[in-house]
Parts: sequence; structure tokens; C-alpha cells
Amino acid sequence: MSDPENVYEQPQILSDYLLFHYGSGAQILPGDFSAAMEGVKGALHFPLRCVAHLVDGDSLDPDTATAYDLGCAVGRSTFELARHARKVTGYDLSEQFIDAAKQLLDGGEIASDILIEGAITEPAVFQAPALPDGTDIAFEVGDAVELAETLPPADLVFAANLLCRLPMPARFLQALPRLVKPGGQLLLVTPFTWLSAFTPEDAWPIDAEARPMAGRPWIARLLGQAFTLEHSEDLPFLIREHRRKYQFTIAHGMRWRRRN
Repeated sequence: MSDPENVYEQPQILSDYLLFHYGSGAQILPGDFSAAMEGVKGALHFPLRCVAHLVDGDSLDPDTATAYDLGCAVGRSTFELARHARKVTGYDLSEQFIDAAKQLLDGGEIASDILIEGAITEPAVFQAPALPDGTDIAFEVGDAVELAETLPPADLVFAANLLCRLPMPARFLQALPRLVKPGGQLLLVTPFTWLSAFTPEDAWPIDAEARPMAGRPWIARLLGQAFTLEHSEDLPFLIREHRRKYQFTIAHGMRWRRRN
């Protein structure tokens, strides 16, 4: 199996993810392609939509709640979670992603080059969103499975497009009941893109008789004793690779409530 960590340390993928997290619609979809891409405009601003669509803000006290963003990449969803929690920490295994998130947190903006085609690029500046005074955000490098087993429990745990990039996704799911406080929320978003480069095939979803099974009922089987599924919906997203090439994917988002 190849080393998946190196994929997220490549310079170009940092630019791709900054654009994915912080890019405007005009930066992601060039004006001359706007009409051709009309049907996928709803897939823009994925980190914001995930938080906005899945968080139950009415059950959180923004003055006291704590939150974790596991697999935060360059941190856009971490900033958004800070609208619902007093203290939010974003974690990712990629050092360059965390360095970029810290630069956005400290300086408010970061410069990068958007790929046009071949070796042609254009400069861009990405900005962190404005947040209320007193916001307590931090970014740290960390392994999601180990963190799930060791961090103090939080009121809100968010993990988007992480599960099918873990070498041991079942172990991660089994650790979540201890990570989420009773009454707290677990937000999971995943496209169920199982790849042996990240997750060994023997760790892909299986049923009680070791037969391959779909991801959604597998998650329900692993979480169902400690959590109640409150809400689910499909959440498409678009990642630009260059001016004429995009990844269009439909992730599935879930809000689980930790039972008391």
C-alpha cells in the first residue's frame, strides 16, 4: 500500500484545497464556463454547507461548547464551527495543511497559485472569514484515530471526508462514543470512496458474516448503540484540479446525537 500521507504534502494539493475551502465561485468556475457548469454550482462552498446543514445550533451554547474538527484539511469548516462553540480545535495529519490553516488564523490570509493548465498558474489570495470577538480556534497536527481515543470529550465532533481516508475506520467509529459528550453531536460526512491506497480492503465495510456491505448501514451498526441518527442528507462537492478539470462527488452527511 502506498503512503497516503505524502499525497497531502504535495504542493499542488495545498493549492487545490485552499481553493476548495476558501475560493470564491468566480475563482473556482471561470466566467466563460459558468453557463456550462450551471448544474454544479450547488456543489460550491462544501465546508460551509456541511456545517450549516448538519449542526443543530439550538442545542449548543456558543459561550461554553467545545468542538473538534477531525481531518480539517486547511480549516474552513473549523472556522465555521467556531460560530457554534466557544473553543474549536482543527486536526489534520498533513503538516502543510495545518501550517496553512495556522497562517490564515494568524494573518487572516494566504497567497497561493491557481493552476490554469500545464505549468501555467495565476496568483490568488484566500482569506479567513470574520468571526465574533473572543473566538478560540487552534490547529494541530494529529492522527484522527489516536485523537478519538485520547482527547477529552467535546460537545460537537465534526469529521468530513475523513472516514474513507483512514487505515482503520471501524476503530475510529468505535472510539467516538467516548469522544462525544452525552447529548452532544457527531457530524459525519463521507462519500464512501474506499481506496486501498488509504484503507486496506480488509478494513472496508463488512457485515456480521464478513461480507461486503454499504457504508451507511455499516456506520449505523457501529454507532447505533450509543448514538441516535437525527438527520441525514446528500452533500455534493466540487474540487477544481485545473481550469478544465474538476472532481464532482456526492458525499453523505449525518448528524448523530450521543445518547445520555
